Amino acid sequence: MSDYSYFDHSAERIFNEHLSSDEKIIWAGKPEANMIFSQEDIFMIPLSLIVGFPVFLLGTSIITTLPDDISPIRKYFIIIFTVLAMLVGFYIIIGRFIYKVLKRKRTFYVVTDKRILWISGLFTPHFQDLYIDQISDINKQVSPVGIGTLKFSRTGTVYTDVFSGFYTNTGLDILSKAGQRYVFIDIKDAEKVYSIITELMGSKEEEQEM
Repeated sequence: MSDYSYFDHSAERIFNEHLSSDEKIIWAGKPEANMIFSQEDIFMIPLSLIVGFPVFLLGTSIITTLPDDISPIRKYFIIIFTVLAMLVGFYIIIGRFIYKVLKRKRTFYVVTDKRILWISGLFTPHFQDLYIDQISDINKQVSPVGIGTLKFSRTGTVYTDVFSGFYTNTGLDILSKAGQRYVFIDIKDAEKVYSIITELMGSKEEEQEM
C-alpha cells in the first residue's frame, strides 16, 4: 500500500510517543518549505496590498503630522494605536509569509493504519489526530509537480470550505481554528498519499460491514 520514496523519518520519530503499540506508520511527511505562495494568494495578495499600504501611508502621515500642542497622554495613545495598526498592515503584506515559513519548519504529518496525525505550532507544538473511519470526504488540490494539499472533512461535523479555504495556507490561519484543522498542506506526492488514505477508508468501511 505504501510508497516510501517521500517517507520523512524525522516526522516518524516525532510521532512515536503518540502511537499505540499496535499502530503502524504508513506515511510520514511535512509541508514543502519552498512553497511560500498558495492558490489562496491569488486573492489575498491584491487584498493585502489594497488594505495594507493605505494603513502604512495613513499611519506615517498621522505620526509625522501630530501637532506640537497636543497633550502627551493623547499623543502617546495616538502613536501606540497607529503603530499597532501599521504592524497589522505589515503582517498582512509581509509578515504572514514569514509566519508560514517558520510554521512549516515545525509542522509534521503522519498516516497510520488507524489515523491521520499532525503536529504544528510556531511556539508550542499542537497535536491533532483524526481516525480513518471519521473521515467522510477528502478535498484534493495537486499541482503538476505532484505537490498538493489534502483537506479532510470529519463525519458529523459541519466544516465548510468557505472558511477553511479562505484561511488555510494564507498565514491568516493564526486568526481562526477553521484554517488549522484537518489539512495536509503542500505535501510531496499528494496523489500517493490521497490513494493511501482512500484505501484505508475503503478497508475500514469493509470491516464495519462485516
